[in-house]
Amino acid sequence: RGCPESCGLCDMHLGNACLTNIDLTNRCNQRCPICFANAAVQGYVYELSLEQVKTINSRLAEIQAEEGENAGAELASLVVDLINEANMEINPTIRALIFDMDASYPADSHHRIEFLKACVKSSVANGQREMGDPTLHLRLAQCLWENKDQKNAIYHFVLSEEPETYANTIERTFGTADQTVQRDRALTMAILHFLALEN
Repeated sequence: RGCPESCGLCDMHLGNACLTNIDLTNRCNQRCPICFANAAVQGYVYELSLEQVKTINSRLAEIQAEEGENAGAELASLVVDLINEANMEINPTIRALIFDMDASYPADSHHRIEFLKACVKSSVANGQREMGDPTLHLRLAQCLWENKDQKNAIYHFVLSEEPETYANTIERTFGTADQTVQRDRALTMAILHFLALEN
């Protein structure tokens, strides 16, 4: 019938990836008969190096810039899923990867907020600290504050263990004499959050 009904993959029809599957390793002991990768019989171990992960991250950022925020957000979400599935702790390398991905979002993006929330949640599940990684809490707090969600930002500022950064943020935001009520409220909320966490 011809193009486009029966042309298959041709250079006239370029599409975007709707799902990207990134395999960190082919190590598997499940021997599933339906495994499309046929991992049980490969005969060799395949694992991504740190440089390969960085290359993937760079490409994700390019895709986000080229194809729009939604595609980048979906791919970033997949990276967080991979971190969770591998039970990876948030170490300096993973943290840098997360910060690079975060920097590729527009400042006011709701996808950015959701990405950072997922990263914080991952740090709670896979980290050594019960409340998660303080640097990720700080990043999320600053993002929420910039997006006028000060109530939730205060909670994450408390968990970031960065009182000076929070104080500077309050001073920048509520620095004029006619904003003392807002400033006092923001400080009171932080103290209440802190006391609630300590109990």
